Amino acid sequence: MLLNHWTHQLKQIDFDPVTGKAKTILLKKSKNTDTICLGFSHSEKKVFGSKVNFAIYKENEKIIFHAGSRSWDTGSQGIEFKHSTPFPFLSKFQIIENGKCTFSIIYSHLGRALLSILDVTYDQLDKDADFFLGCMATDILDPEWRSMVQERWGAIATIRRSNGQKTVGCFTPFTILANNFLPLNVALDAHHRKESRLNFTKKNLEDAVSENILSLEQSERLIDFLNKQPNTAPKFDFTHVLYYIGGMIAIGAMTLFMNLGWESFGGIGIVFISLFYSAVGLKLTNVFKSKGLSIPAGICGTFVIALTPLAVYGIQHALGVWPDDSVYREYHRYIKWHWLYMELSTLAVGVVIAWKYKYPFLIMPIAVTLWYLTMDIAVMINGGDYSWELRKLVSMYSGLLMIALAFWVDIRSHNKADYSFWIYLFGVIAFWGGMSLQHSDSELSKFIYFTINLLMISAGVLIVRRVFVIFGAIGCSGYIGHLASDIFKDSWLFPITLTLLGLFVIYLGVLWQKNELVITTKARSFLPQALRELLESKHA
Repeated sequence: MLLNHWTHQLKQIDFDPVTGKAKTILLKKSKNTDTICLGFSHSEKKVFGSKVNFAIYKENEKIIFHAGSRSWDTGSQGIEFKHSTPFPFLSKFQIIENGKCTFSIIYSHLGRALLSILDVTYDQLDKDADFFLGCMATDILDPEWRSMVQERWGAIATIRRSNGQKTVGCFTPFTILANNFLPLNVALDAHHRKESRLNFTKKNLEDAVSENILSLEQSERLIDFLNKQPNTAPKFDFTHVLYYIGGMIAIGAMTLFMNLGWESFGGIGIVFISLFYSAVGLKLTNVFKSKGLSIPAGICGTFVIALTPLAVYGIQHALGVWPDDSVYREYHRYIKWHWLYMELSTLAVGVVIAWKYKYPFLIMPIAVTLWYLTMDIAVMINGGDYSWELRKLVSMYSGLLMIALAFWVDIRSHNKADYSFWIYLFGVIAFWGGMSLQHSDSELSKFIYFTINLLMISAGVLIVRRVFVIFGAIGCSGYIGHLASDIFKDSWLFPITLTLLGLFVIYLGVLWQKNELVITTKARSFLPQALRELLESKHA
């Protein structure tokens, strides 16, 4: 029988239920979702042994689970599926029938375990995708789940929500929930996260009522439900302004505005005060999280990360290994090689806290620290050379690397939360700042600079990132200002030419608006699946 692969859109599995053997078929394009699939297949390799193929599919009114050549009717009485992780990189899956274990496998997943630690966007959806057997053990015997699958198999078997470069099978709670709320998709993935990136107004709901998409009663109930929910998504309102002002004051007090008075506490005193503040910050993070207040929870978690370099500075002083007379307040002002211990520790703590709490604002101190780290490493490798030229080059190239990292995070997490915002922000600042400070008397170099800024504007529009557009526009304005003041300062034709060019650009905008759908559809057909899904989510 032909089954869908559990995680890959471009793979299908030819599964033989008699022998338990499976053959992978690589597809040239995504599977046709108009055709109802029978089920899904996955495989795991025993720690000591061969690979075992698994499958779940519908047979008449039964849901059948296969492990190799053996099969079980999941609706049978006395059957139980268990999945556990006895060791960090090992998992155990068992099938119990009437109290007796009739199937068992222990398999390793080192790569998946490491990814779950390193990827701060990793959540239950990723876990369902990575651990087929864990997902089956959680849901397959749940009566409510089984009833849902039986009732809506034809509709849900082809719904495959994108998860970065992976696509999760039809049976995850996320997908079931998404199907229940179609076509409005209110709280699309509320089962796994508190925030929704879907924004609409009361007027939108009134329009939906007028188009008979919703009844008036449903609209009123939905409005009442949404009004009772806490404001968890970032907004430009008075409440959130107070959140961020308070958070930045507290974070700034422990970082940018730290004075010499703290030096009197000595290394041990600084360590204990940092630990105390960190404990308070973590406590507040958990309290706000329990109340569904993600913004203040994320700010308090960020406060804890920001305390890390201060604590490490105190430890180094207490141990007597601080190498010179510099003080903590210089950490955010000067480039020195011995900040490396503070920066690496901050990254480690930041990754752990971001992985645990998964609030986008937690990425901010990580992005800043990455910027600091590249500067300090470059100086250390260069033998202590603090030249301005070196700083500009390092800033430019490290900014490019951060932009690439942000883009990868964006692809991975675009259907969850905006974890890439702060990495994009500091990456663009570092890249554009380093590039703009480069000096050249060549007009060709200046024109190339102008072209790069135009590309930044285009990229910003394409992936809906305003930071690219803002800095690109500043760079373009600077180049045009150079032309006006230096190259064509005595030319009366230059302002006229510039005006005509502006009108031509407006005309191009009109043409683009008329043909946008055709052009974008054609262009996206040549892009990789993951990038296509990212762009579609941005321009939905």
